[in-house]
Amino acid sequence: MKGINRMSLLFYEFSGKTIIPFCTSGSSGIGGSARNLHELTNDANWLGGGSFYSSTTQNTVRTWLNDLTY
Repeated sequence: MKGINRMSLLFYEFSGKTIIPFCTSGSSGIGGSARNLHELTNDANWLGGGSFYSSTTQNTVRTWLNDLTY
């Protein structure tokens, strides 16, 4: 994660906020990014994330969004 992004997260108040990590990619997944972000925003409510590739359909994304409970 770039330093400027990390610094931005350190100064933002996440208490009571819900974070839903996701990524879009042609080839790779979310990797350790969600874990790294979680360490910087420990007062937030974290929900399961998703990885969406170039072959992902709109219906797949809609289903993922509809299945989230927040």
